[in-house]
Amino acid sequence: MLGLALEGGGAKGAYEIGAYRALTEMGYRFDVICGVSIGAINAALLAQGDCEKAAEFWETTSNDDLFSEEDKGFLEIINRQVNLNTLSALKENIKAAVENGGIDTSKIRAYMERTIDPKRLLESSIDYGMIAVAIPELQPLIAYKKDMTLENALDYVLASASFPGFQPTAIGDKKYLDGGLYDACPYNELLDYGCDEVIAIRLNGFGIIHPVRDKQKIRQIFPSEQLGPVMRFDPVTSRRNIQMGYYDTMRFMKGLPGRLYYFTQKADGFAAFAALPEEVIKAAGIPLKLPEGMEPRRALFEHILPDIAAELRLPREAGYDDLLLALLEHRAEQLGIGRFRWYTPAELQAVVTGSTALPEEPRRPLLRTRPLEAAEILAAALPVLG
Repeated sequence: MLGLALEGGGAKGAYEIGAYRALTEMGYRFDVICGVSIGAINAALLAQGDCEKAAEFWETTSNDDLFSEEDKGFLEIINRQVNLNTLSALKENIKAAVENGGIDTSKIRAYMERTIDPKRLLESSIDYGMIAVAIPELQPLIAYKKDMTLENALDYVLASASFPGFQPTAIGDKKYLDGGLYDACPYNELLDYGCDEVIAIRLNGFGIIHPVRDKQKIRQIFPSEQLGPVMRFDPVTSRRNIQMGYYDTMRFMKGLPGRLYYFTQKADGFAAFAALPEEVIKAAGIPLKLPEGMEPRRALFEHILPDIAAELRLPREAGYDDLLLALLEHRAEQLGIGRFRWYTPAELQAVVTGSTALPEEPRRPLLRTRPLEAAEILAAALPVLG
């Protein structure tokens, strides 16, 4: 049995739609989809078979469509608190939700009523699950379609998405807030459900994350870049995040190389570095202040390349192939070269070294640390990749 876990994260949730597109394109079919917060809303649409309707929401919706003018200042406070990872600071938001009613969720519910069809959801062959937290006792509610009716299915979805500071949602005689207060990504809950395999789409959002209970059964897909603030819905950012979700998921599931850009194949990093002329290696050693007289090849492989790898924050297990691609990615990012397409290493090298096209993404500040000065010297002299 295959399950899909969708993490909560507010406006970051567009990423999950791109990820789902990639998974279904690769032939994955899910028996159950369980989500928390915005993941619960996405999960309901995906379980009822409306991925494109979900994408349309993300590509056209801004804060103006979901919140009133008087709530916008409070949303920015939430953004600052969540971006600082100060979950404890949200206790005041919970208090406001209980005592004062919280941010009006009527616009969010109206959107759900237009897009989520309880009959289609409950009759779908894909089971649906969500998590919410009862207040004030903060006890979790973990529910699936068997627990829901046509009359209250939307209440379950909205309960999971009632962010701290929003109006709580009533189900029966209890009121509920965001499930992220208990578990922001329900991969372990899907193991309890009976799944043999779980794919989890992560957002690095707000909430409590529990350790993975069985690493053999759970695969997690993480964003390759920041997705933006939790409570700032913006069509431009959402379109970017949908693309990122698609390409990140394709790369992860197919085991393809790259961290920021997307490659269809590896490159022979050792051969490329070994072919560098000695005068280039000596020039790259100058910013690093290597001792004079050190044999160039030894300096390259024992000092220069390790220093560059550390500056680019490559993992310890990274090899020369990874370092070569990281050099190309670093330069491409600085130049604003478009990310969301497939490249061979040779294609990205050609774009980086020879393109005069206008940047497709904002140029990044040119860092001038000593290892990156050395990296630029090496990158400019690399042989043409095959």
